[in-house]
Parts: sequence; structure tokens; C-alpha cells
Amino acid sequence: MKVALVYAGRDRDDQKVKQIASSLSSALSKKYEVTLLNAYVDEERLTFYDFIVLVSTQSSFISARIPDIVPKYLKTTPGAEGKRSLAVVLSGIRSSKTTINLMKAMEEQGMLVNASFTVKNTSEAGSLGKNIQLERS
Repeated sequence: MKVALVYAGRDRDDQKVKQIASSLSSALSKKYEVTLLNAYVDEERLTFYDFIVLVSTQSSFISARIPDIVPKYLKTTPGAEGKRSLAVVLSGIRSSKTTINLMKAMEEQGMLVNASFTVKNTSEAGSLGKNIQLERS
């Protein structure tokens, strides 16, 4: 199964989000064919993927908003409609609300959000990648 793992941090070079996404991608790539995409620079079509994992964070320390690039990326990158997906948010003060906002943005573009998770660090992301099943049950 082909999986697109899209990550979007507070800015183009958000290293924490990139490390979480890389750890998750590394764990998932043992079971699936994974492509890691930065929402700020990669404009690859999502049409050819069976599953989409979106990793993001709060747009600021106390905000529950997601970065502005997330809805923009989903609107301008074709192929997200009807895809099964997973929302992953970095743990923070308002991460529950941020997760809801991320899922809402994904669902507005026609994505089917199967699950959502909050992760604190790269080891949690790796553990999530090892244990999650992306196939239909």
C-alpha cells in the first residue's frame, strides 16, 4: 500500500515536526511504501496514494489553530478527496482542539479521517508507526 506522509510545522523548517514525521515514516516504511512530503515545498499529487497521514502542530504556543499551509495544501494538491487518512498532532497545551481543527480541515477536503493521535516525541511517533494498521479491518 502506498502511503503519503505529509507534515506541516509552524514554518517551512520546523525541525521538531520534521523529526516526528521522519520517525513515523521510518516505522511505517517497514510495512508500507511511504513517501515523506513537506507541505511547504512538495506539491506532489495525492492521487496515487492509498492512504494519507498528516502530521502537524499548533500554529503558535498557546493557539489551537493549525498552520495556514495545511488547508491551503489540501485545497491546491489534487487527489485527497475520498482518501482514508490519519491525523497526527504534536502534544501541546491545546493539542485536543488542534487535533479537532486538523481533522475538520481534512474532512472539508473530502478525506475520510480514520483516526487521530497526539504524540510527544520521536519515540512515541516510532511506536505509533510500528503498531498502527492502516489497512481496512
